[in-house]
Amino acid sequence: MMIAQKPGPGNRPVLVKEFQGDKQIRFERDKDGLVTSPDLSPDDAGWLARTKTKMMNSLVPENLSQSVSKDYVSTRKWQLARDFLGAFAGTASLAAVMTAVAPANMALAALSIAGVTVANVNWFKDRLGQVSSIAATNIARIAEKNPRPWMMASDIIQNVGTVVDAATCVLPPLVYFPLLTGMGVVRAVGGAAGGAAAANVGPRQAIKGNLGEVSVKNGNQSTLATFAGATAGIATLGALGSIMTFGSAVLSVAGIGAVGCLVTYYKMLQALDYNPVNEKSMRYVMDHMQANQGEIPPPSRNLMGQVAGLVRRDTLVAGDKVKPLLEDKNFNWLRDTFKDRPYILSIREDRPYLVLKHEEGSQDQPQVGQKPLPDSSDFVTKMAQTQAMYQAILAERLLASPDYASRQTQDKDAADRWVLEESLKQTPADIRPFLAQMQKAGWSVDTVRFWGEERPVTLENAPGTQA
Repeated sequence: MMIAQKPGPGNRPVLVKEFQGDKQIRFERDKDGLVTSPDLSPDDAGWLARTKTKMMNSLVPENLSQSVSKDYVSTRKWQLARDFLGAFAGTASLAAVMTAVAPANMALAALSIAGVTVANVNWFKDRLGQVSSIAATNIARIAEKNPRPWMMASDIIQNVGTVVDAATCVLPPLVYFPLLTGMGVVRAVGGAAGGAAAANVGPRQAIKGNLGEVSVKNGNQSTLATFAGATAGIATLGALGSIMTFGSAVLSVAGIGAVGCLVTYYKMLQALDYNPVNEKSMRYVMDHMQANQGEIPPPSRNLMGQVAGLVRRDTLVAGDKVKPLLEDKNFNWLRDTFKDRPYILSIREDRPYLVLKHEEGSQDQPQVGQKPLPDSSDFVTKMAQTQAMYQAILAERLLASPDYASRQTQDKDAADRWVLEESLKQTPADIRPFLAQMQKAGWSVDTVRFWGEERPVTLENAPGTQA
């Protein structure tokens, strides 16, 4: 009598699921070892399919839906259109510059000014642009605090430069070197600002620590886009050159490309999920809250309005020097009033004056963030700055109010105390719900960018004194 044996692990049917990029592939292995897949066609093993896969692997980050941020595809789509149009316009501008350089050199030589040669003028033009880039360091620091409008402003400058380059073939030869030198300085400054503003876009989009892969593949995408754009630019320039003058053709191609660049870059920045908490965004949010019963608005989509607002500089410092505070005659009152806050706010020269602080032995620091807020210790300091800025903006409003004006005519010191006490009452004791609501509305609360020293000063009673 024979007893039937149960099938062992080696001859049981098996269903296996594997991820290949963003696609889940199912494999079925029967008891005889035959492997099939309902998700793969016979053509998937062909050379054309393999070539297509290799091409995609060189251009698209692996596991796209999980390895990059949600705004990656939409921003790259517009960025590649911008790269195409930039190369399209740049080809015409380069042709204009190369055409204009010989007449410009002859005009320069004809001036017969001692010490002025084509070589040293070119040297001066190139070096001045490099020095200007170094000198733009402070603008770069400003730009990284408010990235999207600065990125837009930088692109406007670069595209104006493209059109200026194209115009060199129709302008008098003597303006060639002064024009390109001046434009080189402006471009260097704008490029430094734009580079600083965009520096964190890549790390924010490469969410799985894959910045190297994403950067290389972004570069590969841009290479193909610029190659196509340059080719289209040459073809268009040749076609227009047969029906109009060279200068008109160059300006047409450069102008069309430059305008297209601005439109596509504007769309890219609108799709970019990068809206840090800074002084301008805090003022925008709090103004909206004041007018709409505490409602927190999403980031403004009026990017050009933000670009125009770049002329207004930040005026508050979220972490200033402590010495002026120590010299304030009301220091002890201020210290006691803000004993439970991670900052001390005073009024100095009719303006809010903020110092971040930590009182030894006290619980004056914000609690660690809770999900979805960041829970790092670094974010605690960011919350302290945000809370301090919140009260400073409220205090600024009160200082401009008619109520304050009437109070200070009677007793300025008492009026200043009123401002500090009233703004303190209106400032949330726990800033986390405010930041959570900002995050829900679309603000990048993980990136807090205020001017000032983030490290708090420490306060403690001197030896031999009582608390």
